[in-house]
Amino acid sequence: MAATSSLPLDLHDPLFIHHADHPSHSLVSTPLNGDNFGAWRCAVVIALESKNKMGFIDGSILQPQDPTKLSLWKRNDSIVRSWLLNS
Repeated sequence: MAATSSLPLDLHDPLFIHHADHPSHSLVSTPLNGDNFGAWRCAVVIALESKNKMGFIDGSILQPQDPTKLSLWKRNDSIVRSWLLNS
């Protein structure tokens, strides 16, 4: 029998990574430019909240001390940063 993983599998856990959450994804359809920050920000916040990832931006999801969770946290943080750069 295979050992069960201790990694979070609950889709409500902010460290959960859905199979569709990949770094090349763009959060919003209209890229940020000099004139649309307000609308862009609103769309990004909605997208991040729907994915339970806003805490990586507002600082409410702190870096964990547990090495297993730290690895997941870093992966999520990188994905979120990539989404922002692609948006």
